[in-house]
Amino acid sequence: MQITLKHLEAFIWVATLQSFRRAAEQLNTTQPNISNRLNSLEAMVGTRLFERDAGSVRITQSGQALLPLAERVVASVDQFRAAAAGEQSVTRLRLGVTEVVALTWLRDYLRIMRERMPKVLIEVRIDFTSALRPLLMERAIDLAFLNGPLSPYDVRNHELGSVPFVWVGRPGASPSRERHLDFAQLGAWPLLAVGASTRSFTELQRVIEMTGAPETQIIASSSLATCHQMALDGLGAALVPDVIVRPDIAMGALELLDCDWLPSPMNFTASYLARPVSHVVTAAAETAREVARWQVRAG
Repeated sequence: MQITLKHLEAFIWVATLQSFRRAAEQLNTTQPNISNRLNSLEAMVGTRLFERDAGSVRITQSGQALLPLAERVVASVDQFRAAAAGEQSVTRLRLGVTEVVALTWLRDYLRIMRERMPKVLIEVRIDFTSALRPLLMERAIDLAFLNGPLSPYDVRNHELGSVPFVWVGRPGASPSRERHLDFAQLGAWPLLAVGASTRSFTELQRVIEMTGAPETQIIASSSLATCHQMALDGLGAALVPDVIVRPDIAMGALELLDCDWLPSPMNFTASYLARPVSHVVTAAAETAREVARWQVRAG
C-alpha cells in the first residue's frame, strides 16, 4: 500500500481541527473513512500520529514532526494542479467582507479575480468585523477583509491599509456656523453612525459619556449605505469612513465638519487561517493587497 493524497489530507485536517467529525465535513466524506485513512497512514509510517481517548484527539510528538512535511506535499500538489490546468482547480472561495470594502474596491477585486482565476467561484458575505471573525475561526468562510488584525497564532494577516473616519453633513444644515466644532456643538445635531457592534460606535458612546451629554441623539443604522444616505438627506452629522464620502465632498453634496474628536481609524487586513495551506486563498489575499493599495493611492 502507498501513501496517497487522501491519507495526507485526512492527517492535516484532523491535526488542524482536532476532530474526526469536522475533518470529515471539510473533506466531504464520513467519519469512518477518516478513521480508516489515518489507521492506514499510521500503519505505513510505523508510528502513532494521534492519541484518541474519550472523544478527544491529540496529535503526538511524531505527528507534530511529520505535519509540516505533509502540508508541503499537499501544497505542492495544489500548485502542480494549478500549473497543469492553467488556473486553480479549487472551484469555491468563501469570502467575508465588511461594508466599507463592499462599497469601495470589492467590485475591482472581483473583476481582477475573475481574470486571474476564472474557474474559482467566489461566494461573498457582507457583515461587520465582529460577525466575520468567528465565521473565519469556525471555517465557515475562507478569507475575510475586515478591521484587523486578528490575534490567534494560526491566522495570517495581510495589511490592506488604514481608513480614517470623518464627520460630514449636508451643506448649510449644521446647527452651528462655527468653522471648528467641539464635540458638544456637534452633539446639538443628531449623530448618524453605524452601530452597535462596531468599534467606532463603542468609542462614540464612550465620548458622549465622558463629555456629560447624555441628551445627544444617536441614530444608529446597521447599514453604512443607509447612514450615508441620511447624511445626504440632511438628517444629521454622519460619522463615516472618508473613502465612502470623498465623491460627495468633491461634488459639494456633503461638507466636512471639523470636529475635535474622531474615533480610531480602521486598519484593514486580509485574514485567513494558515492551516491547511491553500494556494487559492493565499493568492486571493495577495490580490486583495494589490487592489487595496490602488484604492489608497487613488484617494
